[in-house]
Amino acid sequence: IIDWMVGHESSGWSSMSQVLMHFLTLHRKAPSAGHFWKEGEIMAKCDYEDRAKLEGAGDLARGKKIIENSFIILHAFTQIVLGHIDFPNNSIRRGGEGTVRFLRSESKHVMRDQNIMTYKNNVAMKVASYSSGSVVAPPPLVHGTEVTERIIPHHRVIALYFMLRTLVNANQGAFSNDLQNEFTAILGGINCNYIGTLGRN
Repeated sequence: IIDWMVGHESSGWSSMSQVLMHFLTLHRKAPSAGHFWKEGEIMAKCDYEDRAKLEGAGDLARGKKIIENSFIILHAFTQIVLGHIDFPNNSIRRGGEGTVRFLRSESKHVMRDQNIMTYKNNVAMKVASYSSGSVVAPPPLVHGTEVTERIIPHHRVIALYFMLRTLVNANQGAFSNDLQNEFTAILGGINCNYIGTLGRN
C-alpha cells in the first residue's frame, strides 16, 4: 500500500497507479472500455501482473491475492475513517452511507475534448478507473485550472491523505500530504458539476 501511495504521489499514471487501475477493472462491474487509459489498458495489465509476480515471489496467483487482500484492508480502514471522523465536506450519515464532496482540477483541453461547458451541472465525464482530488476548496492546480465537483458515496473513496504518517517525517502524510489534501476515489458513473475556473470564481 505504501509503495502504491508513493507511486501515486509521483504520478497518477505511474506503474503503481496503473496496478490499482487494472485491479479495479477486474473487481468492478463497470466495463474497462468506459475508462480513460492514458497509455492503454494493456500497459496497465502488464504493470499489474509484473507487480503481482513481485509480491508473490514469482507466483502470479499468490501475488494477485496479496494485492487483493491489501486493498480490501485499505478500503475497510478508509470506510471506518470516513464514517467516524468529522472533517469539511464529509457528510456522515448514522445508520446509512455518507457522502464526500470531491473537487478536482482538470485541464481546459480535457473539458473541451469532452464537450463539457463551463457551469454546466450533472454532466457525464470519461475518467480513469480511479482518480485523485481534494475535499478542500479550491483544489490545488494539479491537472489544470478547471474545477469539477462530485458528491460521491463513501464506498467509492479508496484512501485519504491524512491516513498515513511516515517514519521519515511525522508531519508527512500519504500522497502529497498537506500540499494537495488528496483523496483517491472511483469516479466512473458519477456525473460532475463544472463549477468554474481557478482564479475566476
